[in-house]
Amino acid sequence: MLKKDWLQQTLKKLINKPIITTRAGDAKVLIGWHKTFDLDRFPATTSKKLVLSQVAKELYCFINKLEKKEDINKHGLIIWDDNIKAANMDGIGRVYGIQWRDWNKKIDQLRDSINLIKSDKTTRRAIVTAWNPSELNEGCLPPCHILFQLNVVKNTLYLSVYQRSADAFLGLPFDIASYSILARLIQNELNIKNAKLSYYVSNLHLYMNHFDQAKECIDLECHEYPKLKLNDTIDNFHYNNVILEDYKYIKFIKANMNV
Repeated sequence: MLKKDWLQQTLKKLINKPIITTRAGDAKVLIGWHKTFDLDRFPATTSKKLVLSQVAKELYCFINKLEKKEDINKHGLIIWDDNIKAANMDGIGRVYGIQWRDWNKKIDQLRDSINLIKSDKTTRRAIVTAWNPSELNEGCLPPCHILFQLNVVKNTLYLSVYQRSADAFLGLPFDIASYSILARLIQNELNIKNAKLSYYVSNLHLYMNHFDQAKECIDLECHEYPKLKLNDTIDNFHYNNVILEDYKYIKFIKANMNV
């Protein structure tokens, strides 16, 4: 067993940070968090449970440009319902996958970036951005993870992510899992043996209504990280094909999302 998983280590740093009043509630704030994950093992939290099904379903909806509430709910994706309701919209709007695959209604950044790095493994221009200033008011929430870049060095795919804002207890474990799956899809398409995820968060925060849950999580034991079994590529990806082998966790810890 590990001494502590990556989330427990992160929460331990956050609980001693100052409290700031934010748009969505009081929170402990850490500016400039970074971690690199070797994706030979999948970085699922093994102290508290990761709800993998929602992670995979959200990524599926992003890749397939699904944005309407009725469409994403058909696939069992429900984590966006509160934000959609708060924004008084009929869906998530033009965020994430829409920007990845239909930038300004004409550019498929994701496919273009994969094709670019296929043709030139040394490129430093395989970049996908979700931050579109001209369409920020067309989403139920401005994107939090706003940019990622693909690099290949010595038969290793490096997926680097920049996130402007992250809820440490609920959001960060979810987003890191999502990009780890995305890395595998791209890795499979490129036929590359190894992958690493380099993750940077500008404003990482622990909401005070998650404080007790965070302390509980820190005190838990944890397990070794599992392995991801997934042979899909971007074009044939389905959430039912995402399997974690030997995934063990201590317990599920409930916390309400701040909207």
